[in-house]
Amino acid sequence: MRQSLTVQPCAIANNLPYHLVSDFEVFAKDSLQLTNKYFFFDPRFSHQTVLLAWEHDHFPPMMEALLAEYFPANKVPAAPQWPSGYDTIWTVTLDAKGDLTVANALREGIDSAKLPVTAPRF
Repeated sequence: MRQSLTVQPCAIANNLPYHLVSDFEVFAKDSLQLTNKYFFFDPRFSHQTVLLAWEHDHFPPMMEALLAEYFPANKVPAAPQWPSGYDTIWTVTLDAKGDLTVANALREGIDSAKLPVTAPRF
């Protein structure tokens, strides 16, 4: 639910489609493999820009799995470190030459210090 609250305002403001992934359990043992299969091998996402909101502990392993899937075993670059804050935007780009870049320096501009300690109750 928290991820939906994070991404829906951006999707609405930018007229982007919103899809809730419910094909697999995010905390399952094989969630990295399922995530890779879902986002990186499903033709629905080919040549698309995907805005993804997920629980923050899963982004670094997902980026590591993506990089390991894409690069030869002896040339896998390290994924960027997860910065503190709630507004980090990871950008994963695969260009026409096949070059993959991963960055996480962008921010939405949310002042994390002003956020409540606990999430609102629904």
